[in-house]
Amino acid sequence: MSDPDRSPRSPGEQDPKDMGLALRTKKRAAAMRRQALRRTGCCPSKVVDMNGNRVTVLACVLLAAAVLVVAIRFHAARPAVESAGEARGTGERPQEKRRRERPAEPPPTGAEPSPPPRPPAGPVPLRPALETAVLDRVRNAAVFLQVKHVSYLNEKSEQESSGSGFFVSNDGRIVTCWHVVNAQREAPELVIPLKLHRLEAVVDSGTRRQLLFPARLLAADPESDLALLKVDYRPEAWLELGDSETLMPTTPVWVLGYPLGRVFSVLQRGPEFSINRGHVSSLRRDDLDHLDRIQFDAAVTPGNSGGPVFGEDARVVGVANIAVGTSRVNFAVPTSKVRQLLAACPLENGAGEACSVVLETDPSGARVFLDGQDRGVTPLQLKAQAARVLLQFTRPGRRSSAQWIGLYDGLKLRRELKPLEGKALKSARNAAGPAPDIQPWPHGAPLLAQDFTDSRAADTWRQNTGGGLTRSWYVEGGALHQWSGDGLLHAIFTGDERWTDYALTARVKIATNERDGRAGLIFRATQDGFALFRLHRQKRIVQLAFHSSEPFGWQVLAERRLPIDVEGGRWYGMEVQTVGQRVRCFLDGQPVLEAVLDLADAGGVGFYSVDAQASFDDLRVSKLAPAGEAQVPEATVNSFWFNENFQREPSYWRAFQGEADAAPWPVVPGACMQLDPTVRQARNVLERYDLHDSQVAVKATCAEGTFGVVLRDDGQRRYVCGVDCETGRVFIRLDQGPVRKVLVEKSDARIRDAVQGGGATGGPLLYLATQQNGPELRCRVVAIGTPDLRTLLGEGDQEPDAKAQVRMGVLAQVDVQTTDPTLTHGRLGLYADRARVMFHSVQVSDDGEE
Repeated sequence: MSDPDRSPRSPGEQDPKDMGLALRTKKRAAAMRRQALRRTGCCPSKVVDMNGNRVTVLACVLLAAAVLVVAIRFHAARPAVESAGEARGTGERPQEKRRRERPAEPPPTGAEPSPPPRPPAGPVPLRPALETAVLDRVRNAAVFLQVKHVSYLNEKSEQESSGSGFFVSNDGRIVTCWHVVNAQREAPELVIPLKLHRLEAVVDSGTRRQLLFPARLLAADPESDLALLKVDYRPEAWLELGDSETLMPTTPVWVLGYPLGRVFSVLQRGPEFSINRGHVSSLRRDDLDHLDRIQFDAAVTPGNSGGPVFGEDARVVGVANIAVGTSRVNFAVPTSKVRQLLAACPLENGAGEACSVVLETDPSGARVFLDGQDRGVTPLQLKAQAARVLLQFTRPGRRSSAQWIGLYDGLKLRRELKPLEGKALKSARNAAGPAPDIQPWPHGAPLLAQDFTDSRAADTWRQNTGGGLTRSWYVEGGALHQWSGDGLLHAIFTGDERWTDYALTARVKIATNERDGRAGLIFRATQDGFALFRLHRQKRIVQLAFHSSEPFGWQVLAERRLPIDVEGGRWYGMEVQTVGQRVRCFLDGQPVLEAVLDLADAGGVGFYSVDAQASFDDLRVSKLAPAGEAQVPEATVNSFWFNENFQREPSYWRAFQGEADAAPWPVVPGACMQLDPTVRQARNVLERYDLHDSQVAVKATCAEGTFGVVLRDDGQRRYVCGVDCETGRVFIRLDQGPVRKVLVEKSDARIRDAVQGGGATGGPLLYLATQQNGPELRCRVVAIGTPDLRTLLGEGDQEPDAKAQVRMGVLAQVDVQTTDPTLTHGRLGLYADRARVMFHSVQVSDDGEE
């Protein structure tokens, strides 16, 4: 501290303390010089260094002076260093400070020392990895989603879940994942869809500003796992879409969401957002080189689904939707697919409570149903709330139209209703006669030639994999290949659906495996199905068949056993010629099949493979114009089967209540339903086929009432094979207008107990099988569920067949049979009487074996 009584020094006056320090330093240097001279043992005029060289007295004096100057400067700088240490409040002693900060080498002689930089007062602030403006924007655009699903049958709670989302517009539209808002329940042998009961969006989740809004579904793309929601709220911020194609592996990205949902909630609030940094690991592309998935390594857990994956500029490059365990192998949907979703409900169009919608059909006069509600007849202009709805058109004599669609302001929609063309299905089981003695018709002008030397030759061809869009075909080594050996249908199409009379030739090779691999040529392909000339490897047969797109199934029209073995890995030349309804088939130039088929007059071409990898080459399509020849008998149906699992919107079903037309039954992916217990004598009839002898198997779940299968419906009369879930009564009945005659019945209380014990799940799976063989009618009802533990423990007292049923979860089984010659053929349908029932699948075949 300074002395207050002391007058200040004038400029240039030296501090006495500094003068004393300099004098002491000078004396110390002189003493050191004298001590050094004594060590050498020489006089001052003859000093010798360590190498024996003589050093003059003048040199010694200069050396001492330099040491003196350095010492003076060092001591002069020490107070400033000590004062700086005190200002920082480190509590460090000055000697320790000097020892810690002592430079490795002394500064050069004559250099002015610079004081160390003064650090900022207080703690050093930490900088986030993202700019504050970017972080605030994504935080304000994030949305926490709360979802509750219930059973369609009794609306009891089944599942509560949560997910993430983000605003993409200033009117409250939210992008998330489809699996966040859609749920299913696993059951024996099938998956049961659940009803979306509550959907809520939480803004500023986990903060005092938290707001909760009910949300509604505007549009969805289940194939891409995307959904678009809407809330009545104008957000502070929303996120723009970037370009996923600009990404490269190692590009840094961030993912924002609400992992583990409400696990991290505080009191009544939702969880706060979580943000993690990572990098793009890989860009997963399909066989057409289209970006399909973005792989990244940022930490993702359940609850992050639907959250944005974005870059440093806050532009979204993907939507997080898949996490592979804890491996940090995570995936996101690219923004190209998000833009396709937004096109289904454009941002520039309104999505409010009263949207103007125009609906038209060709021909007009079709009745319009929105989510089962009758809205009038086309052409129709109506006001409706923006939402994703099931839109259905029905008109007598025409195929119905059903489609899940997002309504928005300004939507104009037109649908063509095709004529309803029924077909009789009666299995003939005709034995094949000798090979036809025919010659191929001469080829005319070429329509198509493809040798597959270009690896992109089939890029634009349409593919069908088991009724879905999965791609399994590729071009390599000068041939087209189908790589999967599973039991699904694998078909690929090209050409013009307007082609009429033509010859289709190609080389076909089936790979060897343990299955009966099939491959062949597709012709007369339309949206409704295609005809097929196929070769079976193990069975050594060739077949003419027809595949129907809806319901999904097959009809074998002609077949012949070959006198040779079909070798795996060998190329076979196949040719099919079609003129009008006449078809000729050749294998390696030899005629094998000839028939007249009831097919479409025109259609495209393609290839087919099931149960084996197959290859195709040298495709040629040429025009045909043959002269008239001998009449060929029309082919009959040798066998058939089809399956309706309600994964696609049906167009051949027509609803009745009693004998009058009724509103179409509600359909969701995986179920066709009748949920109104006040409705009496409801039927949903498949108008596509007129069935003779056949076997029908139906899987359903029921909460109350009576349900069953309608057989041989001719419009006025029908058989009903059903089960009363409240009494356990299984019956076969003949309905003729208002007269209902029970032909046979049998009750089993276990059926009733199984249904009533279903609880929140809505009951067990009920398997109803019927068999028609002339006048003989049989019906079997099986209740399948999770076996009771006590029943499992009591297996030791049961017969072997009963033990097997217990392990399979068979809760009850009832069989009834009767004989009645009244009806021999008719349409198939579903039946519900004062019931709440869901039909999950209907499978039909001509096979008499169960």
